[in-house]
Amino acid sequence: MARTNYFHSLFVFLLRRLLLYPSSSYYRHLFFIVIWTIPINQHGRLTRSYGLLRTGVVFPIYKVKTRLQSIPSTDGRGAFAQASEIIKKEGFFNLYRGLQAELAGIGPVKASALFANDFFRNYLKDKNGKLDKKGELMSGVGTGLIVTGFYCPQEIVTIRMQMQGMPGVVDQTMTSIVKELGISGLYNGVGATALREVPFCVIHFSTYNWLKNNATGPGAYIPRDEQSGLPTNTGLVICGFTAGMVAAGLDTPADTIKTRLQNGKVEYKGIIDCAVKTWQTDGAKPFVSGVLPRMLMCGPKYGTIMFVKEFLQRYFFPLQDSAFDIDQEDFDIIRRGRVSDELKRARARYGVV
Repeated sequence: MARTNYFHSLFVFLLRRLLLYPSSSYYRHLFFIVIWTIPINQHGRLTRSYGLLRTGVVFPIYKVKTRLQSIPSTDGRGAFAQASEIIKKEGFFNLYRGLQAELAGIGPVKASALFANDFFRNYLKDKNGKLDKKGELMSGVGTGLIVTGFYCPQEIVTIRMQMQGMPGVVDQTMTSIVKELGISGLYNGVGATALREVPFCVIHFSTYNWLKNNATGPGAYIPRDEQSGLPTNTGLVICGFTAGMVAAGLDTPADTIKTRLQNGKVEYKGIIDCAVKTWQTDGAKPFVSGVLPRMLMCGPKYGTIMFVKEFLQRYFFPLQDSAFDIDQEDFDIIRRGRVSDELKRARARYGVV
């Protein structure tokens, strides 16, 4: 009980620091990530509502994409035929099988992606506050590697549940799949996940930031505010939508390899073994199977995510490009020991060592 009270006190302390010392960007960034992940106030509810709506709308497309990437090339059915068959044989609501695993992981996955990319983009800036092409590349690589650690367990459980209903696949609950796989099994295909996520993050965030900051002029088709020159809300959705579709389309071959490694139908020794056997058995077709559903899935997904992220960032960090833009006053607050004193008092009060 004492430890619970201590952590509650610590959380309240962080909120109080946010209100009393709004210039401390690290506290504000922590609060920003918290409201992205859990609905503790109106902005958190807004974020979660957008996430739930987006997931509910595009998840059936995700399932169809998984099925398309798992079937042999001799099966000539396309996306609409697959969806129709699922509804006819398994029922409409089976399009949402695996949704609980998606919802369980979507908060930490997307929060880690936004946090990591914001951090790397700020850390890799030069003395003039500019991010060169190398920094742009490395920030995407770093983001992809961090996101992989969160994404892999969620994806393998979701894919296993999406495969249920196909011949030879046993029906299991999310809990039973997690117990069967164990910690190490949840990271089966982690290399393939990184193979997909690293280029995806490089392409997506680079494209998004270019569209947001540089795609100007009459041919850009991105609505902008006349005074600030920044994209309007509609413009932000267009930037995220376009970047998501481009990244999803270009890294579909890596996504196919990851799906086949994680769907449990065939045992592969690794990425190369999966790629070679897929090519020998089914040719090139599987590597582009599901490209349209994947683009239709990622476009709305990242259009929504980037819009909500920008909305919250503008609210909590006005006039800043990033939550990590730290000025001298931030260091002064930390140096004066306000954080340390508050933590010491909270620990002493509840007897936590």
